[in-house]
Amino acid sequence: MTDIFIIGAEKFALEVASYVECARSPDRKQFKVAGFLSLEGELVATPGARTVTFKRSWFHDRAAAFVFAVSDPARRAVMRSWIGPELRDRFPPLVHETANVACSARIAPGALVGPFCRVGVNAVIGAFTILNYQCGVGHHSRIGERVFLAPGFQCGNSAVVGDGCFFGLSCVVCPSVAVGPEAHVLAGTCLTENLASGMLAFSSSRMKSIQRTDIYVQQ
Repeated sequence: MTDIFIIGAEKFALEVASYVECARSPDRKQFKVAGFLSLEGELVATPGARTVTFKRSWFHDRAAAFVFAVSDPARRAVMRSWIGPELRDRFPPLVHETANVACSARIAPGALVGPFCRVGVNAVIGAFTILNYQCGVGHHSRIGERVFLAPGFQCGNSAVVGDGCFFGLSCVVCPSVAVGPEAHVLAGTCLTENLASGMLAFSSSRMKSIQRTDIYVQQ
């Protein structure tokens, strides 16, 4: 067992810890959660006895590995800037034991593939990207770095998702659709056309619901 520290101490860190405890690296290495490293401004939810304040000097402890447990794209971008090539081996790619990852798929350092996910043939998962439970990435698709995929995300074959994107619950990216970097897609949205960089997308049914509520209030 190799010690691994969870960077982040909010509620999501507890979820990530449960993934890590049943995950393997490509060389079949297993990991034991050694503790949680809290970041400035967090609402700490992890056990106090196992939580300490994060300092970048932790990276110089060569006996341990690390995984990010932060969902906010902006904060993930800052954290990614800390990690140069010399530290990438400290962030192993992790795949939950129930996930199904094609042999030809590539999982980059720092990425985490959660329970009951499927990553298809020749698909690529970028560095420090998180797939929550029951996500599916179609064959020959490419997911960029620092992407957060909430539970139930699905994309068809040959889709492209840029760096730093955020997808809410049960989003769908149709085959061959391209999503630009830093896009934010709200829960339940199905993208059938390309989405430009930095755009916010949400389903039309959600927009109608807002409109009807406004009309009701006016009456």
